[in-house]
Amino acid sequence: MSRMTGSAALLDRLSSKVLILDGGIGTSLQARGLPRGHPPDLWSVERPEEVRRVHEAFVDAGADIIFANTFGASRLRLDRYGWSDRVLELNRAAVGLARAASQGRALVAGNIGPCGPVAATFRSLSGPEATSIFAEQIETLASSGVDLLVMETISDLEEMEVTVTAARSVAPDLPVLASLTFTRDGILRSGEGPAAAARALEAMGVEIVGANCSFGFASLLPICEEMAKATSLPLAIKPSAGVPPVPPHSVNEAAVYVRQFVEAGASLVGGCCGVDSAMLRAIAQAVKGMAPVRRSQVASSSTNG
Repeated sequence: MSRMTGSAALLDRLSSKVLILDGGIGTSLQARGLPRGHPPDLWSVERPEEVRRVHEAFVDAGADIIFANTFGASRLRLDRYGWSDRVLELNRAAVGLARAASQGRALVAGNIGPCGPVAATFRSLSGPEATSIFAEQIETLASSGVDLLVMETISDLEEMEVTVTAARSVAPDLPVLASLTFTRDGILRSGEGPAAAARALEAMGVEIVGANCSFGFASLLPICEEMAKATSLPLAIKPSAGVPPVPPHSVNEAAVYVRQFVEAGASLVGGCCGVDSAMLRAIAQAVKGMAPVRRSQVASSSTNG
């Protein structure tokens, strides 16, 4: 399926239905015994049955799109564990598990995280080095049969642009969802606010813009509102359940917030770290029957930040 065809099909669904993204894979695997500090990506070959069960639980909860367990499965991130030569194996295994779990009930996204575990990692690399790292993983995901690509938890617009450029060079036929993570102050580590960030993502030519993780549902509501005012592209919001010292959101609180996300202009909602299948089910039920807000119903484009 070409990018034009795949994008058209996805955008057609988004015109009439709010799509549900999955929850937090890493934290869900920790609940199943993954030791803290052990990379979730390795469990695609070490404990594949647990990875598959997490995906199945999210699909059963109502997910329309599930993310393959590949967030940290790039050469540079795997090198920390001596697995840099297993990029192909891990990414293919992860996509296969997601596909087996979905059984055609959900789309499978190839999930690409930032270059390294800290924001400074990208800045320590040359442009060609970073592009090569992203391109290797993305090419593997594309050849493994994902339906779309998700670049997420990136907080530097330059890094996001390198990632998107790599995707267009090796997987030009796949739609791209580009999702940023904001600081407690509501800006990117590269300094931009939500509106400027949304406009920059649109300029990169991605199909869907978004924000994820950050500091919980409450922290992403104003970011959602600003991004929705700044772009006409579909908007994905996928918050964490909450980050200390703020207590985690309850299932009921999550349900309230996701309705507000949709009312503000989001057309894809889900959860990140700490969002399990029970919370995702509440999210799906909360927006059931809601149609995406026509962007003309959202305030005109913001000139701030």
